[in-house]
Amino acid sequence: VYDTNSNKVVIVYSDGALSNKITGVVGTVSNGDITFGTPVVIQNNAANCYNVRAVFNPSNNKVIAFYRDSGLGRLESVVLTVSGTSLSVGSFTTVHTSVNAYADIDATFDTSSNKAVVFARETNNITEAFVGTVSGTSISFGSPVVFESDTLREIGCTFDSANNKVIVVYRRTSDDKGYAKVGTVSGTSISFGSRASFVDTGTGFYP
Repeated sequence: VYDTNSNKVVIVYSDGALSNKITGVVGTVSNGDITFGTPVVIQNNAANCYNVRAVFNPSNNKVIAFYRDSGLGRLESVVLTVSGTSLSVGSFTTVHTSVNAYADIDATFDTSSNKAVVFARETNNITEAFVGTVSGTSISFGSPVVFESDTLREIGCTFDSANNKVIVVYRRTSDDKGYAKVGTVSGTSISFGSRASFVDTGTGFYP
């Protein structure tokens, strides 16, 4: 993600050399090149963490990282702050206590409502959306919202700043078609319109 406040690039990843602990590094672009600071281990107490996603909150100037803790089967989040060429780590928050081991996770930031929105599939294969609010160096979440009860794969999302809507795309395994839905954030929740298919051939897709 790009931190517009510090003019830095922030990469958050699962480091295989460190038992797949969540790690972050800050990059600085200059004259067509990029240099990096020293990587920071973000979650030193949990190994085998995967499906890492990050968004930038321009109102609070924070990076929010989401990841699946494989050991606990949880969807976790953490708030990060860029400081020079390094990162400071805020509070960790459990988004959901039961996330599928093969869950597709994606997140975006709604600049209109000043909320983070993350999508993930539960262990019962129901996919839900979670709306997060940053306060200081922590984040809290409203109740999960089910937006599809079918088993989904390849979830992707983005924010439409012209219409102030969250767009989520995904593949339903029941018919192997690609669909999209429009989400509207209200407070700490989100509502969705009807799904629309953009791949009708049943051949699948991989966003």
